[in-house]
Amino acid sequence: MQKTIKGTIDILKNSKSAAAFTGADISVESMIVPFRGENGIWNKKEKEHLAVTKLL
Repeated sequence: MQKTIKGTIDILKNSKSAAAFTGADISVESMIVPFRGENGIWNKKEKEHLAVTKLL
């Protein structure tokens, strides 16, 4: 397990960028505007501008 963690740390240190997929509400706790809810992006903009219409 320790070897796997060290390997992951090395990969992240040597990367130009990284992404993390998290569960619901992590954005709110991090002060990132959520998509849903009272102040969510879906309520502030027209959905057509956010949706990928080619997939619909």
